[in-house]
Amino acid sequence: MSPPPARVLLCIDDRPHLLWLRETLLGKHGYVVVAANSAAAAIAKLDQTTVPQQTNTPSVGLLRDA
Repeated sequence: MSPPPARVLLCIDDRPHLLWLRETLLGKHGYVVVAANSAAAAIAKLDQTTVPQQTNTPSVGLLRDA
């Protein structure tokens, strides 16, 4: 049996210390955190990321279409 896929979160904040805190705390709970310090950086990271199609991830599509 293969392990479950990683749970990935995109966190956007212009305060580096809060991004670090989220990465640290959420990482301890099994999340992979992709951090961005602006909306433009977040969109660029979304454009560079391949997200597997899943039925429970409608928000990714909404973000890409915005």
